[in-house]
Amino acid sequence: MVVRVRKMVQNSRSKQRLCLLIFLLGIMVILTLNFLSGPGHMKKRTWKSKVRPNFSRPEGFLSWGSDSGSVIQPPRSTISGKFNETTGFSIPNNGDPDFYGVMFDAGSTGSRVHVFHFVSSEDQPPKLVAELYNYTKIGLSHFAKKPEEGAASLKPLLDAALDFIPAEKWSSSPVALKATAGLRLLPKEEADALLEAVYQLFSDSALHVEAPEQSISILEGNMEGVYIWFTLNFLLGGLSSHDKSVATVGALDLGGGSTQITFEPTSSVTLQEGRKRDFIEEFRFLHKKFKLYTHSYLGLGLKEARLQIMKIGHIIVTTDGSRKEKENLFYTPCLPPNATESWEFGGTTYTAQSVHTDLTAVYDSCLSITKKYLQQMDVHSPSEIHNKDFYAMSYFWSRAGEVHLVDEHVGGSATVGEIVRTTQKVCRDKELKSFLCMDMVFISTLLTKGYGFSENVNLHVCPKIGKFEVSWALGATIDLLHTHWDHL
Repeated sequence: MVVRVRKMVQNSRSKQRLCLLIFLLGIMVILTLNFLSGPGHMKKRTWKSKVRPNFSRPEGFLSWGSDSGSVIQPPRSTISGKFNETTGFSIPNNGDPDFYGVMFDAGSTGSRVHVFHFVSSEDQPPKLVAELYNYTKIGLSHFAKKPEEGAASLKPLLDAALDFIPAEKWSSSPVALKATAGLRLLPKEEADALLEAVYQLFSDSALHVEAPEQSISILEGNMEGVYIWFTLNFLLGGLSSHDKSVATVGALDLGGGSTQITFEPTSSVTLQEGRKRDFIEEFRFLHKKFKLYTHSYLGLGLKEARLQIMKIGHIIVTTDGSRKEKENLFYTPCLPPNATESWEFGGTTYTAQSVHTDLTAVYDSCLSITKKYLQQMDVHSPSEIHNKDFYAMSYFWSRAGEVHLVDEHVGGSATVGEIVRTTQKVCRDKELKSFLCMDMVFISTLLTKGYGFSENVNLHVCPKIGKFEVSWALGATIDLLHTHWDHL
């Protein structure tokens, strides 16, 4: 009996050892399979998969020092780097403190490349030390039917970026393109084909390319406003202090196809009204949290507004049937007497012809039509903007320089009232450039009748802060760099 029991115990122990051995072997097989199918063995995603870019706001937007809400900080386990609890800024241990980022801006009137050179220290946010800026005067949307030619038009800009960045840093420098109003107005299939061709161009270059949704996309208008607000306040130093003693400023941007207004509201009324309209964006940068009022008005860019105002004027002045309509020819009261001018926008050439013989009538008649167009666009006028400090950029600056309201190279300041009075003067100038009156009437009317600025509000009209261009590209590049570091 005792011998039989001993044999049973020995058999039982043998079975237990066998089961344990099989279990351990199973775990080893699973771990091996996971390792072999991990990220390092995955094929890089390309546009050949026909995945449409993510046009929604990136989850990782401006995610330094953030931990909740609309801004998501990556888990600590994904960044084996130095983290400072005060500033909330971190880069990976294998991240170079001397680094570059490349951002293409595909606008409606041209393409631009921004190459930013940053230097960072262990416990501080990055510092911008140099920038390369170059451009073409033909928008990517011009090549809607020829996407390969569109991508090829960016090749000189890509070469300029490679010349600026040291060769040893090419593979660690991410590149991306974000398109604005020009591609927003194209059919989906045409926009996708252009973005696919651009992604292939980037993939064939020596620069680092993330997945398509991070590398090429159509930038949402609201994010365009947020990015340029971030750039402006980053360069002014309003985002780096550990308290809010340095007030942020508002940003007004005027492109060819759209215009943006962005500021940090202090009024609960503005916040309430903004939330109803979905105009409030929230994020954190470093240790601070910001709520921004921001909106992009598609159709209120300078070139698009010019076209739509001409269409309205054409309908008004041709109702008597005395002028025969022709394709892309507009009769307008917004040009000086006897003027006929052609201009290109979005790949189409338009011709405008004046209907006036009296120069003194141009301003009032053009103002009337411009007001009609702005009424159709339903521009919201936040009441607290009268007490805010605003910077106006892009076409706000270039047109103000052309009429000598500010220095055409460095910009300056002007009240809204000065802009209105200068517009009236320009429209009565016998040496008037053909579209200048029309464009200035639109700008002054957008400020007064659209956004609702009073005439005593002072605007800083400038292209740069210090030596750096003010554009949304800087904010978008910092966001891109953070995505890149997440994947190291």
